[in-house]
Amino acid sequence: MAKSFDQVRQEANHTWETLLSKIQVSGGSEDHKETFYSTLYRSFLWPILLSDVNGAFKNAKGEIVNKGFRYFTDPSFWDDYRNKLILLGMISPDVAADVIKSITDRGEIRGFMPTFFHGDHASTFVAGSYLRGITNFDVKKSYQLLLNNAFVDGKEAGRT
Repeated sequence: MAKSFDQVRQEANHTWETLLSKIQVSGGSEDHKETFYSTLYRSFLWPILLSDVNGAFKNAKGEIVNKGFRYFTDPSFWDDYRNKLILLGMISPDVAADVIKSITDRGEIRGFMPTFFHGDHASTFVAGSYLRGITNFDVKKSYQLLLNNAFVDGKEAGRT
């Protein structure tokens, strides 16, 4: 179905307003509220959705694939982004589950969940999400990859 630019803009505006309205703040000045909602908006710009509305996306080999869920880039797992991922799970648990599905899917190719510098932050995101009730992902696959992170020598498995 073809849509005009104005229709797409209105739908996008409605989507953002729906998301941002999940948190209501009171008190503070209008500047404080603007800063809060601006920051909340920015916290949802990453990870980036890779798949189209039908779930299809181009994988690393350039093939069009559809995994049956919204496919996201790896989130930044470093420092304050771990807190942002908790917020993501609280406000949009369906998105958090799809992010976990995405990192698990890529992890199956590499044999490991993503890591960042000296930390294994995917483990806290996946385990914490599970403990907060987000369970609509393949827990066994994700857990096995997290065990690989903890117990398999990355150099032997081709991980650097």
